[in-house]
Amino acid sequence: MTFAHLDGSNDAFLGFANTYGRLGTYHSYPPDHCEPLDEWRLHHLWMRFLTKLQNDCDKERPELSEVVTWKGDEVIYRFPKIGTWATEGWRHRGELRPRPQNKKGQPLFQPSELAGPARCSFVMP
Repeated sequence: MTFAHLDGSNDAFLGFANTYGRLGTYHSYPPDHCEPLDEWRLHHLWMRFLTKLQNDCDKERPELSEVVTWKGDEVIYRFPKIGTWATEGWRHRGELRPRPQNKKGQPLFQPSELAGPARCSFVMP
């Protein structure tokens, strides 16, 4: 949460890094094993998105239609595009279309349900 609430400035990222350490991405540049500022910006964007999503899910009447929609039994998740295929796998696309099922192969959520899918959305991939 501390990272998500940074103001996005270079000084804020530097202060965070000096207090808590590296992000831990695969990027590392000699001589001090530094990470590129772009990595910090992208991960900050992602954490801000997840924090907002969590806050929205906690509301009595959450407005989640920008993040979660349905097409048949397929849940469509939309989120900020982060990285490239080589660096972030699924997050670079900005969209996922899973069919969440329980262990018996039945739908995990009912079509049109938004809060349930949103709560578990970004732990699935």
